[in-house]
Amino acid sequence: MIIKEIPHKTPKANGKAKAQAKQEERQALRVIEGIGKAIGSAAVSALTKAAKGAKAKQAPRPRSVRATIEYALKGDAESPGELIYSQKLDMLEPEMITIAMESTAARNQAVLNPCKHFVISWDEGEKPTRDQMTRSISTYLKYAGYEEHQAVAYLHMDTDKTHIHIVANHVHPETFKAVNDRFIRSKQNHKIREKVARQLEIENGWKRVEGKLHKLDADGKLVERSREEKILFSQEHAGKISDKSRRQESHTGKPSFERWCKEGKESDHLKNDIKKVISGKNLDWKDIHKTLQKYNVGIRLDKHGKGLVVFDTHEPDKRCMAASVLSRDLSAGNLGKIIHTPYMPFVPAVQSGALPPLPLKENKPQPSKPAFPSVGSVPLAPSPAMTITGRASAIARQYADHASQINATDPAKAKRLKDAAAILRKQPDSPDMTLPSPSAPLAEIGTAMKGIGGRSR
Repeated sequence: MIIKEIPHKTPKANGKAKAQAKQEERQALRVIEGIGKAIGSAAVSALTKAAKGAKAKQAPRPRSVRATIEYALKGDAESPGELIYSQKLDMLEPEMITIAMESTAARNQAVLNPCKHFVISWDEGEKPTRDQMTRSISTYLKYAGYEEHQAVAYLHMDTDKTHIHIVANHVHPETFKAVNDRFIRSKQNHKIREKVARQLEIENGWKRVEGKLHKLDADGKLVERSREEKILFSQEHAGKISDKSRRQESHTGKPSFERWCKEGKESDHLKNDIKKVISGKNLDWKDIHKTLQKYNVGIRLDKHGKGLVVFDTHEPDKRCMAASVLSRDLSAGNLGKIIHTPYMPFVPAVQSGALPPLPLKENKPQPSKPAFPSVGSVPLAPSPAMTITGRASAIARQYADHASQINATDPAKAKRLKDAAAILRKQPDSPDMTLPSPSAPLAEIGTAMKGIGGRSR
């Protein structure tokens, strides 16, 4: 027996509603542009950005009670289900039930999702009676906090497994208060669903489904498993692929990273290598990374900085999962007991043929050297490589470009180059001129600028 919650997606708007929304958005933007002509271009840009951002951040549409009841009534089958349970409702028609639940949910405007959708499914071959079904529904609604809320349940027998769809109103019909969201959003929800399912299996003599959280003790009572038993249960059922990975496989058309970790032949060799490495002495993070890199696998901290995540080095962001899924030896708790050094992040190995990075060198202060070698007090002339020839406007552009490049590192020289460029722009473009290059010393540039009628400051 399995009890689960169905998180329905928000119903999509039809084509007419989308077209109307786009038209309203265009009209709003035109109004903003008209206002912007009076208050300035900067203001209209800010208003337009805010209008587009408001649309992106608008609250999602609430789940439809009507759509949820229609799905619970018919589902994927051609024939509709049978109404076998009704709570706090006096009507039987789906339309009247929908109206009643919608009117109750509308009394609490703070509730985003007005109803909840649950499914109770029995194992193949189980044939529960009507009385057992109704008692199972009422028992779960009581534990889930919907004992006094409006609820309906529809029976479906179109598959090999008998199952029931339950729709419960999130809002109380008298107090108009919603069910405590802390329960709905917490992990306790899954724990309670499993506990109710195991308890109902014991009371009615149905086939018992092994659960991770609860078990039967020696006296036949339902008790919660210890932490070690939960870990052992997870290891025994580690071969099962999660629904998330299955959906990913159907979307991409290739095996998921979880399947590679649990069923791949290479992963078995990797697990054996990990055990050998961990059993050695003086274990370091480099040893872990080196072992994983042989199989194109890396390991890193999760986004919270507490657990560890293994990933495919070819797609580190898309193909990743908890390190304990690959091997319990790679869990953060286990490695924390063995490795006593701080975590060292994953560093990709150098590809074959690629040169290793050069070692960093300390920037030692160099002794100052004269710009040009001198003999006595007479400086030598600059080499031809330190001069440029061309029209005044072209040299001015080179000076200005070089000034913008060195403005952050040498602002004094950049300022003088800009002054020199301003002087050159005032000179005629013909004939061609020969001046020091922008990288020449300032003394040379200053002397040259004096000769053409100006002095750079």
